[in-house]
Amino acid sequence: MRYTLRFKTVVLLALFSLILSGTALTVSSSIISNIINDEYCRSADELASSVAAVLDGDQVMRLREKTMAVYDTADNKVLSDDWGSPEFNAYVALFSELEKDADFIELRSLLKKIQDENTVKCIYLCYMNHTDQVCMYICDADPEEPCPPGCLDHVEEFNYDSYANGGGDYPAYITNTEEYGWLVTSLMPVYDSKGNIAAHAGVDVSMDMIRKQQRNYVMLTGLVLIVLSFIVSLIGIYLVDSALVRPLRTLADAALNYCRENGSDLKHGFELIKISNRDEIGDLADSMKQMERDINDYYTNLFAAQQEIIATREQARRMNEMANKDALTNVRNKRAYDIEAEHLEETVRDGDKDFAIAIVDMNYLKRINDRYGHEMGDMAIQKLCSIVCRIFRHSPVFRYGGDEFVIILKNHDLKCIDTLIREFKDELKQLAEDKELKPWEQISAAIGCAHYDEKTDKNVGDVFKRADMAMYEDKQSMKSAR
Repeated sequence: MRYTLRFKTVVLLALFSLILSGTALTVSSSIISNIINDEYCRSADELASSVAAVLDGDQVMRLREKTMAVYDTADNKVLSDDWGSPEFNAYVALFSELEKDADFIELRSLLKKIQDENTVKCIYLCYMNHTDQVCMYICDADPEEPCPPGCLDHVEEFNYDSYANGGGDYPAYITNTEEYGWLVTSLMPVYDSKGNIAAHAGVDVSMDMIRKQQRNYVMLTGLVLIVLSFIVSLIGIYLVDSALVRPLRTLADAALNYCRENGSDLKHGFELIKISNRDEIGDLADSMKQMERDINDYYTNLFAAQQEIIATREQARRMNEMANKDALTNVRNKRAYDIEAEHLEETVRDGDKDFAIAIVDMNYLKRINDRYGHEMGDMAIQKLCSIVCRIFRHSPVFRYGGDEFVIILKNHDLKCIDTLIREFKDELKQLAEDKELKPWEQISAAIGCAHYDEKTDKNVGDVFKRADMAMYEDKQSMKSAR
């Protein structure tokens, strides 16, 4: 049977259109799916890391230890596979008192606040008990169906192999189950003040909506491509001569190979096409070339804008760092202290009042400046700063004035404050007794410390004033002892 050229053109053009459309649909769907997966995983990891950083690791450790204490007394430990069974209900009832615990209430309130401010399915705390190969929930902020404290899951459900090979965090991974749908799960470790992993901050982000939108996009794109293919096939009836078919094939090949070019983001596939037709095909070729030039211009401008944004951010970061750092000692300055004091006021209002302020003031700086010069006075200030930073290594140090330093004490340094002050004074005493040192190296300083007392202190400034008075008393006692 002999087929006409028109029929062959229609069949070939229809097949080409379908293949091109199917390829574009498959590739675009795959690319979009990968972009969505990467973005959701990155966002889940960032949010889980932020949650882990915000939480008080020592508080989480206390709640974990309380939960483990109940867990160790349970005779029958029932996994969440038996959710709703009498055995499961009896097991989780053992942990009911923990929901009245102050640490549990405070942590759940914080997790709910973070969850409400982010588009996530749920945020929770869990402890990976690798001895028993189970994951135990400590605190869950899910408003619809929270896992009660003590609830157990198989540890393999949390990407355990990645954890075993990678360290303390569980990289984000995607699951699709009948019960929960599409979920991105990320778990990041919460460390206590001793550097131990107290628990893992978990984030579940639902992908059901974006998957639905993706399916709708694929269906709509497929429908559009089918319609376009049908239209192109009808047009192909009239494009039967070689002068018309060849340009179309040339354009089709260029479109098919457009995204396969190696190298930079700039493409030149259409620019290299030589079509001399003075009709719609010629116009189409010119339009493709213009579109390619517009895309190249867009990428060029986008890259330039991106580089400008990066440079601006870096400049802002350097300026902010310079504004908050003391040029002589490289510790934070008074402006940085004022900012930190404001943050400290917020933590006091939130109930975290366990802190102290220590003030160190150098003695005889004027005498050193007058006798040996300001350069030696600067060396004395730098040496005093290095001693303060080394002894109070777990606390932020600020150069508040010319020869005055302020230290905000929490956690480790707060617990050991008496020992640290004694160590500070002993070291200065050794310097004073070392006759081989230069006069500006035999530095002397007074120190005063005040712990926040909610009975007497209304704000951080009151604590600062009491620390300053204590420092002044120490300075007076040093003068009297001479």
